[in-house]
Amino acid sequence: MVFGTASFFYFFQMLNNLPRMVMYIWDNTLSLRTQHATIDVYPESSSLRLHDSRLINSPSDFERYYGVVVFSACNLSLPDNVTFHWNLYFKGISVHSEESHDCHTKLQCAKDGDYTVYLSITSDQGVVISVGSRTYEARTLWIAIIGDSFASGEGSPDVPKHNGRKALWMDDRCHRSSKSFAAIVFEKVAATVPAYLTFLACTGATIDNGILKSHENASQLSTMASIATKRGRGPDVVILTTGGNDIGFSDIINALVHDYTNYDISLMDMRCLSHPYWCGIANIIVM
Repeated sequence: MVFGTASFFYFFQMLNNLPRMVMYIWDNTLSLRTQHATIDVYPESSSLRLHDSRLINSPSDFERYYGVVVFSACNLSLPDNVTFHWNLYFKGISVHSEESHDCHTKLQCAKDGDYTVYLSITSDQGVVISVGSRTYEARTLWIAIIGDSFASGEGSPDVPKHNGRKALWMDDRCHRSSKSFAAIVFEKVAATVPAYLTFLACTGATIDNGILKSHENASQLSTMASIATKRGRGPDVVILTTGGNDIGFSDIINALVHDYTNYDISLMDMRCLSHPYWCGIANIIVM
């Protein structure tokens, strides 16, 4: 009788725990079939390549290039015809989701803070074969280059003229060049941290026509302000050169190179009436 009672409780416990046992077997079987997906992260800084610059020179450029990060799961060995399901969260809130057959995707992380991307990979039959997640801390740096030809890179084109072919610039009108000192500074910084560049310096620009104000298009300062509005704060670093065109730099150099005796110094003095500060600098250059 005791044996019969013990057997009853034994089988009762087996039946009671059967659902748990089934779930345990299922979970372990699933984990054996599901591969862990390692996600690599590659922030994309602004580029100074001639035909792929990715500069932040307007609000639309900001929306297109700023904070772009490549998330990749291309290191996995997977069967053909799989689908990658990407979900991006910022501070616990879903901000973007997409699916494709590509093993990598470009997502925008424009605000500073922690982003988490979740990835699930399904077979052509809809079975989940790999899952993974990765947290990325966005800390972007915005550098702006404004001013005149000293900052734009006048005299140092990206590709010098050769065999009758004209020189090539990042911007023909403003003679912006990746060889300018300011651009080289940016490249040094971008090699160490994710950085984005606004390159507005323009040959011929003066304080009253191009930098602070403009007779035609938006001034450099107003353009930078509109980008700052999109970002929510101003640039972290500003590289500025100005004053050369305000004092007639090109006229002074031309006079010194060709015929100093015929140079009308009064022309430079007239410029100084509107900007007295530059008179001292101009006289130092001429003297």
